[in-house]
This record gives sequence, structure tokens and C-alpha cells, in this order.
Amino acid sequence: MKPTAFALVLQRYLTQYLSMQRNLSANTIKAYRDTMTLFLRFCRDHKGWAIERFETDRFTPALIESFINHLERDRGCGIRTRNQRLAALHAFARYLQSEQPECVAACQQILALPLKRCAAPEMQYLTSDQMACLLAQPNLRACL
Repeated sequence: MKPTAFALVLQRYLTQYLSMQRNLSANTIKAYRDTMTLFLRFCRDHKGWAIERFETDRFTPALIESFINHLERDRGCGIRTRNQRLAALHAFARYLQSEQPECVAACQQILALPLKRCAAPEMQYLTSDQMACLLAQPNLRACL
């Protein structure tokens, strides 16, 4: 079976572009690869599409939204994980639009999908007792 255009672009993206042109770390490339693996499995398991027949015209904003919602709802991923996966898909969409100009409109719509806001970690403060203990420590400079 002849590889699809999507398969060829994805292979070049993961094996050449990310490492040679973008000079990304091996761990970042693995994270992007894992995102694409999860995405293709989602297409196979939830959409019923054969991975070996997946074409670029199916890479749509609606499919991406469906995938990231699946990550949160069905896989139990947190907002940060969801955002990391979406950022990886955004990076691929940027690459895809330069490789296949006929996909520019769909890729721009994918790039417009926003990351979800997540709550900032709550600032921890010292209690009154902890502060008193800290201030009661001897001044070691006075001993010199």
C-alpha cells in the first residue's frame, strides 16, 4: 500500500524537521510523537478510520476539538496535559500549512483553538508561629 500524503508529512515532521531544523530535544520530540500517536489512535478507535488511510483533509478543527475533549473527559487528563497536547498539534499544523498550502485555511482554524486557562498554584505563606521561630534564630554574623 502506498503511504498517504499525511503519513509522509508526519514522518518528515517527526524525523527531520523537529530534530534538524528546530533542534528540539529528544524528550520534546517524543512528547510530540506521543501526541500524534494518541491522536491517530483516537481517530481509529472513536472515528473508525484506518490509520493507514488517514488523509490530510481529515485533519480539521472539529476533529482536533473532539480529540482534546476526549483527553479531558474520557482519559481524565488535566488542563495542563490537554494544553500540552494541543500545543503539539498547533506545532504540527504550522508545519503542515507550509508543506501543503491547500491546508492553510484548516490549519489556521486549528491554530485559533485556544489553550484552556488553568488556576495558578496558590501561594503558601508562613504562619505566625513559623515566622516567630524564624525571627528567633540567633544572628550568626554578630558572633564573628
